[in-house]
Amino acid sequence: MANYFNPYQFNPYAVNVPQYQQPIQQQQTVQQGGYINVSSEQEAINYPIAPNTSLIFIDWSNKKVYEKTKGISPSDVPMMKVYNLTDVTKGEIKPEHTKPTKDIEYAEKSEIKAIYGEIDGIKAQIEKLTAKKGKKDE
Repeated sequence: MANYFNPYQFNPYAVNVPQYQQPIQQQQTVQQGGYINVSSEQEAINYPIAPNTSLIFIDWSNKKVYEKTKGISPSDVPMMKVYNLTDVTKGEIKPEHTKPTKDIEYAEKSEIKAIYGEIDGIKAQIEKLTAKKGKKDE
């Protein structure tokens, strides 16, 4: 009869086979949010990325920012964008697109009223001419 409470009990059915252990590999972990520090563009290119994600890498030594994006399909090739990392002091920021400024001249209210008066005078002359033409046709 077996003694179930004996931790050193012999099991005749157990086979003494060494267990295979996979070699330990250095796993790179993906950070949630923020950025990942790299030392070169090649390191950013070689960094593994999951499908449907985008990662930001900063290379402080070369003053570059890399954006690596991969599509939904696991077979998609990641896209890489490179930006320059520059320091900007307050007041140096310039808008990318500026509209060309034109010299705009504004009219004063008195000038506009004078133009309206001239238009009213022209309208009155046209009405007189059409009235005279209407009398001649009768």
